Amino acid sequence: MPDYILFKNKEIAFNNIQTKDRIVANVIDEGIKKTKNFMVVGKDDDYIYCVRVTPKNQKSNSNYRTCNEMVDGFKFYYRYNMIFKIGKEDLVGKRSPMPNKTFYEILRTILRRHESYEHIDLTIINNHIRNGSILLKDNDLFIILNKVDDSRKCVVAPLIKTTENDEIAIRIKGNRYIVSYEDKEERIVDNSYIVLGYDNRLLKPPKKKKEILKPTFGDVLSLKNSNLHIIYLATIEDVIYYMTFDQLELFTGLNKIDKDRVDDFVRKLTDEEINLLIQKVEKPLISPNYSFYDGVKEEILDKIKGYKSNS
Repeated sequence: MPDYILFKNKEIAFNNIQTKDRIVANVIDEGIKKTKNFMVVGKDDDYIYCVRVTPKNQKSNSNYRTCNEMVDGFKFYYRYNMIFKIGKEDLVGKRSPMPNKTFYEILRTILRRHESYEHIDLTIINNHIRNGSILLKDNDLFIILNKVDDSRKCVVAPLIKTTENDEIAIRIKGNRYIVSYEDKEERIVDNSYIVLGYDNRLLKPPKKKKEILKPTFGDVLSLKNSNLHIIYLATIEDVIYYMTFDQLELFTGLNKIDKDRVDDFVRKLTDEEINLLIQKVEKPLISPNYSFYDGVKEEILDKIKGYKSNS
């Protein structure tokens, strides 16, 4: 005896089947007719649309994922990347409906993977809204950045497709989406919006990557964990050579610091300051009495020469 209830009348069975039901049906798999288990995700006048589910171990099958919840005392697996179309003549029998928690877990994975929701019954989705809710309305996608109050007034932003792998994104409708934060606006999120899932990672814009600092002669730079500002002269083998502002009054020699200690660009010296800098540093560097590391004097003097030729 099968461990499911056989359909006695397929016409009546077809009419009574609802979203979330678990059914047994015949399908053609690799050219062979097989009886398989399914979870119903939608239905129209002619077909039932289902996700393949099975207690059979599918860990080695990349087309399947593991359910977090056990069903009927068994660990369950589901095919997340395909929706099956089943006609009434293929119906065999039924099991108890899929538990809500498991149904929503499977459905939200399907919604992330499939580009079309044409055959999925979205009306059954629990529309609880909160910060991070992913919304669908008229085929457009949004995210709730901030639920303003206890009403359904929310700050929402559109989701747009991306092909950049380094972006923080969410997979929806088979594609990767990012948040268009600059287009956020306040809206009433009524029942015309479908909640497809949740993702709190996208609530705030990611921090912009700091551009690699490439200072030029005479730039003023800040240092990490310090209030000191330095005047950049040159870089030799990851070491920055600089002067302080005090040395514009009295030159006491070149200073050096590892480039990783530098924090950010502050400003450029004014023309008057640049001329004073050159006046203070050029003469001692030209002097044979001033010794310093090989290449440093030459590098700085070349920069001074370049500045003068462009002035």
